[in-house]
Parts: sequence; C-alpha cells; structure tokens
Amino acid sequence: MKESLENTWNHFLDRVKSPFGGTFITAWVIIHWRPVYYFFFVDSEVPISKRFEFFMKSFDYGGFWFDFWMNFWLPAFLSIIAITIYQGFSILAGMITGYFKRTIEPNLAKKYDTSDMVARERYDALKTVNEGLERDINHIQDRANGLHSKSLLSD
Repeated sequence: MKESLENTWNHFLDRVKSPFGGTFITAWVIIHWRPVYYFFFVDSEVPISKRFEFFMKSFDYGGFWFDFWMNFWLPAFLSIIAITIYQGFSILAGMITGYFKRTIEPNLAKKYDTSDMVARERYDALKTVNEGLERDINHIQDRANGLHSKSLLSD
C-alpha cells in the first residue's frame, strides 16, 4: 500500500514538474489568486471551514461551461501561450548563438592571431598570478636595496 502511494506521488510530481503542468498550475494560481491568498494567508482566527467555503464559492462563476472555461481552459490556454513564447525565445537564442559561432567567430579568428587569444577567465587568472609575482619581485628588490644600503653604511 505504501509503495503504491509512493509511486502515485512520484508520478504526480513528474507531471507537475513538466513544462505544461508547472505552467498550468502557475496560470491557475495567477487567475485565482484571491481565493488562494484568502485560503492560505488570511487571519488564523477565521475557521478553516469558512476559508474553505469562500474558496469553493469563488469558483462558481454562474454556469457549468463558464466555470469550466475559467477553471480549466483559460489556464490551459495561457500555459500553451507561455510555453510557445518560451520556446520561441529559446529558438531565437539558439539562432543568435549559431550565427555568432558561424559568422562572427571565424571573422575574428581571421582578423586576429588566434595563438595570442586567451579566454577571459584564463586572462584574469594569469593577471592575478602576474600581480602576485610583481609584488614578490618588488618585495625582494626592497630587501636587496635595504641590504645594499646596510652594506654601504657598514663600509
């Protein structure tokens, strides 16, 4: 029994985590934000039965088909639109990246000697190492100058 409930719960979570399921739930909550807010965040002195009654009454729009539209089809329609827009932006980003890799990168490689090119992260790491070495050199030179001046004073 426990294993069956666990399998059902995992299946439910897989469906909710899908792009359509998560977007549908988000759209439904956005459309019905007032009853959700009232149900979860209203003053704790209001009994749960009153909250639940308000929650259920808020979904009665005056007819079966209109209720069905507001509670299922409108969130489904908004989910499809949101997923389509997201996919459109993903495709556009892929096209821009592909254009950059096909067109701009080869032109930069022709214009500049690629053996001298270094990635920004590598440049920053090398710059940090170089600054550390320069500090060490300056410290050693200061010590050498100090020792040299001491040797001149002692002569």
